[in-house]
Amino acid sequence: MTQILIRDDGSRLAYDQFVPDTAKSPVGVVFMHGFQSDRKATKASYMADICRTGGIPFIAFDFYAHGESDGQWPDFTIGRAVHDALTVLDTLTTGPQIIIGSSMGGWVALRVMEERPERVAGLVGVAAAPDFTLWVERDATPEQALAEGFTQILLTEAHHQTVMDEHWAFEGPVHLLQGQMDTEVPWETANAIKAKFPNPDKVTVTFVPDGDHRLNRAEDLALLKAAYEDVKNRI
Repeated sequence: MTQILIRDDGSRLAYDQFVPDTAKSPVGVVFMHGFQSDRKATKASYMADICRTGGIPFIAFDFYAHGESDGQWPDFTIGRAVHDALTVLDTLTTGPQIIIGSSMGGWVALRVMEERPERVAGLVGVAAAPDFTLWVERDATPEQALAEGFTQILLTEAHHQTVMDEHWAFEGPVHLLQGQMDTEVPWETANAIKAKFPNPDKVTVTFVPDGDHRLNRAEDLALLKAAYEDVKNRI
């Protein structure tokens, strides 16, 4: 059943949350979906089932103007997504969390890591796409970008959310999954992300040679579970 959080501007944020009676893990999971996706997508639903079976606190939510959350698409920005993520973390979760970010959600997860380092126990990135709006500006005409949903306000505001132009202080465990047949996120991005952490030895990168951007196949989902368990076991 959809749950609703009222944002500070009065709009509704839709989320699904599982809170076990007795948690078998002190570390919860927050799932952040990708661009123009939602909290009901395959990977989020898969991780919800994993956590429910394992007695692990779990929450997935729809960013502003995505899924069942309020918001008009012309007003969507990466900053709004980051604000939503921080609101969910601060309002609906307690204690340390493993953040799982898919594509755009991987970018937002890195911003959350910067803003709330004391709450992030570990990170899992699935085709994480930090700063991907810069690729859009570089490779697409304004008309092409707009046709794909990249409004000018989204592209402009995203410059205030970039993370790949800096190094990070986070030293917790990180696991990145990246398909090498991904046509949206260059597979080399995972190595570039790894290099930004102060201790790259704590960052595991799993490349999927025949994996696409979505990584939704049964074998891909098994890798997602393994990546989550790897991070959990290294906390």
